Amino acid sequence: MPHVKKRVKTRERQDGTTVSTTVYQAVWREHANGADRTKEFRRKGDAERFLVDVQHRLMTGAYTDPVLGRTPFREVAERYLSLGVWKPKSRQTATEKLRYAIDKFGDRPIASIRKGDVQALISELGDVLAPSTIRIVRQHVGATFTRAIDDKLIVANPAVGVRLPRVETPSVVPLTAEQVQLLLNAADPWYRVAIVIGAGLGLRSSEAAGLTVDRIDFLRRTTRVDRQWQQATQKTAGGFTTTKTRASNRVIPSSQWVLDEIAAHLARRPAGEHGVIVTPDGQPLDAARWGYYFRRARKRAGLNDSITFHDLRHFFASVLIASGCSIKQVQMALGHDSARITLDTYAHLIPGDEDRVHDAIDRLPLALTAEAVRSPKLATLTADRSGKIKSR
Repeated sequence: MPHVKKRVKTRERQDGTTVSTTVYQAVWREHANGADRTKEFRRKGDAERFLVDVQHRLMTGAYTDPVLGRTPFREVAERYLSLGVWKPKSRQTATEKLRYAIDKFGDRPIASIRKGDVQALISELGDVLAPSTIRIVRQHVGATFTRAIDDKLIVANPAVGVRLPRVETPSVVPLTAEQVQLLLNAADPWYRVAIVIGAGLGLRSSEAAGLTVDRIDFLRRTTRVDRQWQQATQKTAGGFTTTKTRASNRVIPSSQWVLDEIAAHLARRPAGEHGVIVTPDGQPLDAARWGYYFRRARKRAGLNDSITFHDLRHFFASVLIASGCSIKQVQMALGHDSARITLDTYAHLIPGDEDRVHDAIDRLPLALTAEAVRSPKLATLTADRSGKIKSR
């Protein structure tokens, strides 16, 4: 039972005399079978108010052990990284981004970090990182504090509600058919099929690297995407892994041109266990080598340095939209999590919207006239000088 205990404490001075001090000790128990916890106060009222607060937090599940709250941020961050279910690349990214917070907070007790401290970190990172990268840092910092909440180290997440820099996302400008043809002509012969797969199927580079022949149905003219190639790291070897998200698993209707190009590639270079697109020595392409061979093709084609392999995916989406496919169909072909992502990215490419709006506005007077004819009462409505509607 929580209670306040009065205690008299004595201490000896240097001159040999003793001094007595009265303190009030708040006594409570965190668990039914746990040991008593205590905290001393100089005034009885303070001890009583403290116990009321402790009881409230125990009853509402908001209680945290003050001792556990002194756990260093660094230790909680390491626990977050060790307990997470990560893909190798994701773990590497989380470790790199959390390093900024570990450098900032380090051995500070987790319970001592306030929202203002996190906001200060975000503001400082604005001088060295891009807004989109800062958002990833905030994501992992917030997840670290969530780990601390789950472990009953703290009650609230100080990363919630911090202001983040605005991410300016320029509108997608798809490649033209002429630019794609230049890339096809300029690519290394064995790498040409990668350009075909990017422009004709809209695969991400990691998905294209993980594409094997058994995923291609030449008879039904479909390509199944259900895995990707994960590049090797210092701790793990490269290999096939799951796709970016669950929605990325998809079956894409494949044009005859794409299938013929893949078939011709396979006739020249039989596929091995690592996939359709492999290096001349039969090795899978990691992200670094993939980028290297694409940049070679881009340079030979004389295209802008800002163009990446991902622009082929945008080209694929623009072709679908121009052909009249719905946003839902484009979403499924690209493997987006939601149609909103697709719409936010490609809405400006939907043809004819402005013309349809103009036509609708042009027909507005006629529509109002027709409504008045159908409703005689509507035709007799007028407004008096006060603005009130009256019927004549």
